[in-house]
Amino acid sequence: MAVSDRMQHDIVTRLRELPTAAISDALDQAGIEGALHGIAPLSNDFRAVGPAFTVRYTPIDGTVGDTVGDFLDDVPPGAVIVIDNDGRTDLTVWAAS
Repeated sequence: MAVSDRMQHDIVTRLRELPTAAISDALDQAGIEGALHGIAPLSNDFRAVGPAFTVRYTPIDGTVGDTVGDFLDDVPPGAVIVIDNDGRTDLTVWAAS
């Protein structure tokens, strides 16, 4: 395995240990913006079951304390978060609870 291939493998291995939200936050903090166009599940066998907790995202107005994750403390245990992002593909949204 070439050095660059080994480095890439090591990076991917380390990133797999982190929650996606932590990686997203780190990229934001480093000033690296962007969305993952065409992202898809690794398997179609996954199913999530539970009562839906629905969220509709709208652009924030810059109000102090206005963040995308404000709703997370309101999600009951066992709920499945369903986010309406108005079909936008120029940015990503995530939720973890």
